[in-house]
Amino acid sequence: LSQEISATKETIQKDLSDLMKKVLDKGAEDLDIEFEVIDSDPAGAILQIEKKKSIGLIVIGTHGLTGVRRLLLGSVAEDVIHNAGVPVFTVRQKAHDFIDVNKPEVSPRLERILCACEISDDDRPTLNHAVSIAERFNAGLTVLYSDESRDADDLSGDKEKLCSWISGAVKTRCDIEPIVRRGGAADQIIDQAKEEKSDL
Repeated sequence: LSQEISATKETIQKDLSDLMKKVLDKGAEDLDIEFEVIDSDPAGAILQIEKKKSIGLIVIGTHGLTGVRRLLLGSVAEDVIHNAGVPVFTVRQKAHDFIDVNKPEVSPRLERILCACEISDDDRPTLNHAVSIAERFNAGLTVLYSDESRDADDLSGDKEKLCSWISGAVKTRCDIEPIVRRGGAADQIIDQAKEEKSDL
């Protein structure tokens, strides 16, 4: 059994290498790519490699499972996001993307970034990351706060708090637009992203 497992891992590593060459073509030659095949649950394996290799960023796909399927299967991406010690970039099939994976030599193009935040010290790192990326790509930045209380008729107070929090959190040259919406945060984030055609 031990020999079969070892042979299977070698086969998978070769398959991964072949896939990289096929997908990236000549771009694969310029990258230092290592392949790890671990006999473990996916989230645990990813977190193990993060610590072992001093990883700075985790990129992971997500299938967007909902309802019963998510309860039964769990979410590898969510587990990694909650337990990783570094930023996690989740990738999902969508209408448009800021990276052309068919042309790896072309620079990413970011025009509008959406940063969803609570008005709290815990979310200052989130805002700082968003501002840093916006400055790097000369992109516009929308900072969204969603008021989930049902009795909020006037959102101007929330808007003032958000503006004050932003100005106290960061000093930046990028174009920041503070937005306050009412309703469930997840729905408001998705709606805002669609309306302004956010890239990230």
